[in-house]
Amino acid sequence: MAIALLLASGLGYLALLGTVVLGLGFRWLWWPLAWHKVTGLGATLGLLLGHSLTLFYFIGTGLHAKELVGQHGLSEEFIERTRLFKKTLFPWVTLGMLTVMATFSLGGGVEMGQVPAWVHWG
Repeated sequence: MAIALLLASGLGYLALLGTVVLGLGFRWLWWPLAWHKVTGLGATLGLLLGHSLTLFYFIGTGLHAKELVGQHGLSEEFIERTRLFKKTLFPWVTLGMLTVMATFSLGGGVEMGQVPAWVHWG
């Protein structure tokens, strides 16, 4: 499962990097702006998939940790460490998802002429 999480997130971040390069360089280089739009869609979907899978993975591991502690009579410290880790992780993952969605939405607004281009680094 960890490999799937790394793969989804890694490909999403690579697509995001490609989207930034294509978006900033389309005026001076030969590629069309449509490539920026397509890679932006792919990056958004890939990053949302990776972040969503990460959230659900850690929800599942927290439940599994509770079961293991109950079955094997382990210390409650394991559950507390899991809670602390999730408490630290979840806000950042959620912020990452919201940032990606906002950037994609602003790009769509620029495309439709409803948002000034400078808002989306245009």
